[in-house]
Amino acid sequence: METHRERTRAAAREAAGAGAPALMAVYASLLLLTIIIGLGRVVWGPGRVDRLLAIQLFGTTGTALLLVLAQWQHQPALRDVALLLGLLAAVASAALVQLLRRGRHD
Repeated sequence: METHRERTRAAAREAAGAGAPALMAVYASLLLLTIIIGLGRVVWGPGRVDRLLAIQLFGTTGTALLLVLAQWQHQPALRDVALLLGLLAAVASAALVQLLRRGRHD
């Protein structure tokens, strides 16, 4: 026989999960909007540093978007992909900084 406390907890879990897909869709949409704005900065950015920061934004936002999608779609493999993207974004940013430094001194 189920106690009142167990029924209350089960009802709270169901209520919390009811709005989650809509909330995840809002999060994903905001992250996609951030990527679009960053793309504009890459194309029309006034300087190389602005473009570099926008590219770093792609890595960070792409990682966040993959984590949101992993939670929303119940796909744990996307978490692994997000981890890999974050690592590659950090390495790419370091490489681009080195490239910009060498370009200034040559």
